[in-house]
Amino acid sequence: MNWFIVYLFLKLDALESLCFGIALILSILLFVFFLLSIVWTADAHGEEHKRREEEKDKFFAKFFYKKLYISVFVICILLTTFLPSTQEFAVIYLLPKIVNNEQIQQIPNKALDILNKKLDEWASDFSQNKK
Repeated sequence: MNWFIVYLFLKLDALESLCFGIALILSILLFVFFLLSIVWTADAHGEEHKRREEEKDKFFAKFFYKKLYISVFVICILLTTFLPSTQEFAVIYLLPKIVNNEQIQQIPNKALDILNKKLDEWASDFSQNKK
């Protein structure tokens, strides 16, 4: 694994926060444009209505690329939802390696003997302290 991939793994939380921020800004803009469209259509009368519709179409065509906006919004929401945090990624990446490692699964007999002796010492110390 090279240094850049390790760096990206460590920055997953920041990337997730960035996607959330972009999605939040885009949702606020969507709400504002929705309110503007309601205001523009609320006072529509005859010829004035046609003129306002043309202005609105020009406004949306010039400043608001609907397909791009929606696709970026959906991508940001999906990344925010499915991008794991750094800790989650560490578990996803390391846990199968640890579980499938035969050296870790087979604890040497000497280590078990030492552990049993230490537990016996602690148990006797605990029973003496309790008396």
